[in-house]
Amino acid sequence: MRTKIVKIFTVLAVVFLVIFVQKFPNIYALWHTPEGYTYNYQASWFDPWDVNVYVAAIRDAQNGHLLLKNHYTTIPMQPSFIYPVYILAGQLSQQNPYIVFHVLASIISALTVVIIFYCYKRIFSSFTFAILATIICLFGGGIGALLGKTDISAASQITSFSFQSASQRAHEGIGIVLYIVALVATYYYFESKKSKKTASKPRECAKAK
Repeated sequence: MRTKIVKIFTVLAVVFLVIFVQKFPNIYALWHTPEGYTYNYQASWFDPWDVNVYVAAIRDAQNGHLLLKNHYTTIPMQPSFIYPVYILAGQLSQQNPYIVFHVLASIISALTVVIIFYCYKRIFSSFTFAILATIICLFGGGIGALLGKTDISAASQITSFSFQSASQRAHEGIGIVLYIVALVATYYYFESKKSKKTASKPRECAKAK
């Protein structure tokens, strides 16, 4: 029982570490806002302009809009249903949209850590190996680190695939989690089919005799 509790707290510690590292710039900026200035709830490690776009979608949804206009063109465009995760978040909460964005990202970050750990636990029977692999994946370059510094695929170096932004933006975290789950599920599906074929061969040989 004690061992199980220790394992649970270890996973929770990794969850806390991931969220803290991602949100530390925002916390630091909040605590060190110069006198006479107002903190705008945005001090990300990278891509602050993208975050502002997602927060704007949350604010628009809080104002009762489900469809968003394309504000990046002078050509008249019909509203479209984009950023559904942030639209839903804005519909469900009327709090500061930046707070909604950060809380949502933290929840998805926690889910990402748990899912990645579970997948590694299916691969490694050892809890220690699984938790270390999770930490290396989240802080060592993500899945893209498997290929190293090569030119095999540019996609392996993008921030969501390396988990640099998957824990910052809820929609990227959801996308990468669904990708990993689909990848692992597909692998185990074909492995189970191989096992069934292997198990049925002796019976077929016996019938032939």
